[in-house]
Amino acid sequence: MLALSHGIRVITFDGPLLDATGLSELFILEDIAGKWAWDHGDDREGGDVRASEIFDIVGGTGIGGFYAILFSLNMTIAQVITSHKIIQNIVFSSDEWGRKDAVECAAVLKIALARIVEDVGLDIDLDGPFLSKDSLKCFICVLNDLNVGRARALRNYRIRSSTSPRCSIREAIHSTLADGTHIPPVYIHDEQFIRASSNFANPSYELMMELSAAFPKGSELACFVNLGASCPRHLRLLTGESQEEQARRVRHTEAIAQNLIALYNGLGACYFRLSVVKGVKRSTLQPDDNVVRVVKSLTVGYLEEANVPIQVDALVEALTKRHGNVSLRRLGSLSAEDGAAKLNTQVGTVHDNVAQMKKSMDAEIYGKIRTWLAPINQTAKLDACIRAKSSSTCGWLWDSPRVVEWKATGGIFCLFLFVLSRSVGTGKVILASHVVEALKNLTDECFVAYYYFEFTNPSTLSEDAFLRSIVSQLSYANKNILFQLHEDHKSGLLQPQLKTLLITLHELVIAATRPVYIIIDALDEFLPPGRKNLLESLLELSSLAAGGVCVMANSWDEVDIHEIFSGRVSLDFAIEKEIVRHDIVTFIDQQIAAKKWQSWPKDVVARMRNVLIDKADGM
Repeated sequence: MLALSHGIRVITFDGPLLDATGLSELFILEDIAGKWAWDHGDDREGGDVRASEIFDIVGGTGIGGFYAILFSLNMTIAQVITSHKIIQNIVFSSDEWGRKDAVECAAVLKIALARIVEDVGLDIDLDGPFLSKDSLKCFICVLNDLNVGRARALRNYRIRSSTSPRCSIREAIHSTLADGTHIPPVYIHDEQFIRASSNFANPSYELMMELSAAFPKGSELACFVNLGASCPRHLRLLTGESQEEQARRVRHTEAIAQNLIALYNGLGACYFRLSVVKGVKRSTLQPDDNVVRVVKSLTVGYLEEANVPIQVDALVEALTKRHGNVSLRRLGSLSAEDGAAKLNTQVGTVHDNVAQMKKSMDAEIYGKIRTWLAPINQTAKLDACIRAKSSSTCGWLWDSPRVVEWKATGGIFCLFLFVLSRSVGTGKVILASHVVEALKNLTDECFVAYYYFEFTNPSTLSEDAFLRSIVSQLSYANKNILFQLHEDHKSGLLQPQLKTLLITLHELVIAATRPVYIIIDALDEFLPPGRKNLLESLLELSSLAAGGVCVMANSWDEVDIHEIFSGRVSLDFAIEKEIVRHDIVTFIDQQIAAKKWQSWPKDVVARMRNVLIDKADGM
């Protein structure tokens, strides 16, 4: 690698949620290039400038990766804008896109790329190698579709140590546009790749860590430009994502930018983030509006907002510096523990910010995978039961002589606590919720999962729904198991079968370092034959966990339930009338203690109390 005569100048393009809004990144670059040309005595418009004239390396993800590849082919900014419009009109047509299958979309992409080569007048072979000695360095973030938690890189340059597969220009473009649904993954040397804009929408951190490998030792960073784009609130979504998902993704990409602003500003004020997030959020763009026209208007408005012109001027000035502000050696120390510690003393909480960024990314991926698993929401039912429960009730369970004896023999960390009922209306659901609430207060001592079977909610009455919900709740025991389940199913393109869900539940229980509690309400409402399979599956759990498993289920005294668990439970007993009498008395006393009864004659209130207790008959 030859040493540069100036500080390294970097530009990255985000992969926005809606590809159409990526145009704002190009319009911002057009403005920067126009000012850069003016300062160099060049009378060209910004659109006539090539990124290779200004920058030493370009990076991107999603549609931003598409821009980066085109700039590495020596296109002008205007030509890349034209190329985007061709992709938008041919590939992402709002009228046709939803009706195309994956094979059709791949064919349409091929047609669009051929049109770009023809209209722009490129003298290149798209099936030729992406690797090029003479081009602007290009770094693309993509994902292996079986491991969406880790970014992979496609490069058009060599580095000393690389797992980056060699590919053609066409394959590089395909991989950065493939969403795995509309445009299928691309195979490169037996690996499948898709765009990384779902998990790595802002590629700045990945490219920052790449610089020391891409440039000679002793090089300095002069300017790092990161361009982003949000999504208008009212634009019809071609991505199939909800507005909430959009907002989450925008917050994520901006959070990465804010961490890098803190990092680079602490090292010499060389990082510049420009994104039309604010302007786009104020948009009232309608589905039938001209996307290009509106995005252009929003971008121009953003570039005229307070402080933005000042930031652009500072950016252009940094681009003209012969020397950089930060050595790559110093920048590379971020990855070393001692270097990170030293850097932390200089830029305050940057190390914590980067760690928090990684933690935030993991949390978002974890949340997305749990959503993919589609568990039944049990929290609302639990909250409703806890609100309905009177204080000082259900305490009899822990004070029951049989439970006290069972706990004394270590039962709380062993097999099954079963509460069977032969009566209607004895408050089984409240009792189950009381147990859940008590155990959830011991989160540092155990893992808790719970499930309510309900006749009135048919979606709860299946083994599939039960396993999805329990696996989702117990995944806190080892999140990597859930990540692996997701990867094994084409990163969410497929759904797990019952057998796989059961195996995953076993793996989670085995991995648990603390006791596992599973509380099941109204087991009898899950009818045969599915109930038999579930009961046998629960029995298999008893010997798996290192810390122990405790399953508490309440049910009517059904024959098949009794037969399967006969001789295999640590404790079973019936909730008879006398057991719950104390709770009934407590509830009635709390009600008649209310202010509205205070004016009643005491003897009348006493008689009313006795009648209510007697007539309750255990209900």
